[in-house]
Amino acid sequence: MKGVNDEDELGISYHDADPILHWLTLGYHVGDLERMGFDPSALETVRRRLESTHWKRELPTVAVLSSSAIGEFYLRPVDY
Repeated sequence: MKGVNDEDELGISYHDADPILHWLTLGYHVGDLERMGFDPSALETVRRRLESTHWKRELPTVAVLSSSAIGEFYLRPVDY
């Protein structure tokens, strides 16, 4: 839609969201970031988005059905 950008849809600016995303992906908890001075509303927005899209950061698992597969339950990430 003309005149609407990703930041409008997210509800916070990338300037505010990027540092929060950085610390969350390093394993910090929301409580840790609140003590660091981040806005609780912004923290919740980024945390919720991160958790709702976790599947996008994981490779799918594919069953290998061949005579050279290691056992019948051998699974591996897609490697192509």
